[in-house]
Amino acid sequence: MIPGDPARVMAGTDADAAGLEEIRAKYGLNDPIPVQYARWAALALQGDLGRSIRTRDPVTATVAKKLPITVELACLAVLIALAIAIPAGVLAAVRRNTAWDVLASGASLCGVSVPNFWLGIMLILFFSVRLGWLPASGFVPFWESPLANVQRMIMPAFVLGTALAAVLMRQTRNSMIGVLSADYIRTAYSKGLASRAVIFRHAIRNSLIPVVTILGLQAGALMSGAVVTEQIFVVPGFGRLIVEAVFTRDYPTAATGVAPARGHTEPAGALRRGWRRVRRRPVSVLGGAIVLLFVASALGAPWIARTDPAATDWSQIRKPPSAAHPFGTDDLGRDAFTRVVWGSRVSMQAGVLSILLAIAVGVPLGLVAGYYGGALDQVIMRLTDAWLAFPFLILAIGLVTIMGPSLTNATIAIGLGATPTYIRLTRGLVLVTAAEDYVQGARALGAGDARLMARHILPNIFSTLLVQATVSIPIAIIAEAVLSFLGLGVQPPTPSWGTMLNAAQQFLDSAPWMAWWPGVAIFVLTLSFNLAGDGLRDLLDPKDY
Repeated sequence: MIPGDPARVMAGTDADAAGLEEIRAKYGLNDPIPVQYARWAALALQGDLGRSIRTRDPVTATVAKKLPITVELACLAVLIALAIAIPAGVLAAVRRNTAWDVLASGASLCGVSVPNFWLGIMLILFFSVRLGWLPASGFVPFWESPLANVQRMIMPAFVLGTALAAVLMRQTRNSMIGVLSADYIRTAYSKGLASRAVIFRHAIRNSLIPVVTILGLQAGALMSGAVVTEQIFVVPGFGRLIVEAVFTRDYPTAATGVAPARGHTEPAGALRRGWRRVRRRPVSVLGGAIVLLFVASALGAPWIARTDPAATDWSQIRKPPSAAHPFGTDDLGRDAFTRVVWGSRVSMQAGVLSILLAIAVGVPLGLVAGYYGGALDQVIMRLTDAWLAFPFLILAIGLVTIMGPSLTNATIAIGLGATPTYIRLTRGLVLVTAAEDYVQGARALGAGDARLMARHILPNIFSTLLVQATVSIPIAIIAEAVLSFLGLGVQPPTPSWGTMLNAAQQFLDSAPWMAWWPGVAIFVLTLSFNLAGDGLRDLLDPKDY
């Protein structure tokens, strides 16, 4: 289903019609797509993944050679994440509501807001270009030179581990807070045990159970992150193999990469309580204000940045920031400020519309599955589980590859990749809400299924879905930037933060400002969404008065 003719890729551009037909007959390319897929799946179950069109090597052998490199990178990333997350999460929980807690929580939000490909570019710029401490790219097997291997893997592992560390740190903190309030912890303190003994012997052990679960669920995210990280640092692993296979139309290899890895209140009282909660969270208010500022800049781009974002000026190539060009210019003499402002349109469109698509598809399916249960629920959830087995970014790359690179297709791919989350979340919320007394009372009064779902269940789960949307939008924004960075999203000369960072890679030494501003824009926007989402979660929490 990848665009292009596999026969022409195999035979070359100079092949005649007879040669192309012979190749199609030999490989069964004239058969319907479902038949071709069934044949490939049957061979794959036997360990035969076919041969690479580009190298003619068996795909199984190629994967066996590349996969250990990605596994090593993932293992190092997990070690770095655990070394950061567990101590920081425990400290934040033990010193709750102190400066340590604020610092750890802030670092966690920054970790989930920084796009890993931009962080990788900044690390290369600082440690390789400026200081010359570490190699910028490449790979050396561990058995050939352990030191050279660590030198080349430490930066990509750190990039891959920071986002995971942020997720694990927040989970560790939340789990640790719950454990510290348990009865057996109070009993341990009452027996005279020292605080250190209680924390290390009792609290940490029990708080790590959900952390280990989350770590297992993040395997797909690690694989998705490895795709971009290996591309930046030129690590010849499985992720880089898949990206190269997509761009070279190496169909058997690309097919291997997308296989699965894995009631109401009084309005006045509500407003008063909401205003009190808002005043207690000025950082969240600031995050919301910055989000609105980005929205305004996206809508008002033609008036804020009056120059054409695609206009080139060969006399202004790679000029540093100045009064005429506050963010400098790029390799084609285009004004970087103008392109960042217009790029906000692309990011906001992809982030918001993709999540709206995920909600439009996922919420009705989850609502029906949770409400009716039975065989329908089993069918929907098993399909959702199969959907979730594909890592989010790998699935998006596969869908964009099938549909073709464009902003619209990238938005659809990101939305479909986020849909399973809303199916599962909605189903879980419906199972709880449908058992409430007011729902049972409405059913007893004769309300039909459609009325119960639309008037009684959906309004009472809306706040949770809204909070989840504020968390999902920054993830979608980063996903769009990643796809554009890889050349699968917005196509030049249309300005996009991802394509700007892609172009900046070649000029980190001579024009580092080309990488600064789009990366800062992504970071600030995603961080602001996360801050606003945290504040909205607290604002809508009925337990918080």
